[in-house]
Amino acid sequence: MIPTLMQVKVSTRTGTRFGIWLPLFLVWLLLLLAPLLLLALLVVALFGWVEPWRVLRVLWGIVNNLSGLDVDVQSEEADVLVRVW
Repeated sequence: MIPTLMQVKVSTRTGTRFGIWLPLFLVWLLLLLAPLLLLALLVVALFGWVEPWRVLRVLWGIVNNLSGLDVDVQSEEADVLVRVW
């Protein structure tokens, strides 16, 4: 399933907390650039550097598997949590 929402939380050791919800459908508007990316992929494929269907299949697999991703980074100064739904 394609992810639709991302949550980013930042909390510092001093007690300051910040959180934001990002709707990922706005990111999908970047797909308007898809024709340019496909043209670049075609040029690269014509030179034989990559197999275009394999590249598209791998990219689609990465995007579909982002749903459920949790990234939790901790340091001495702050903690950052990124969740993708």
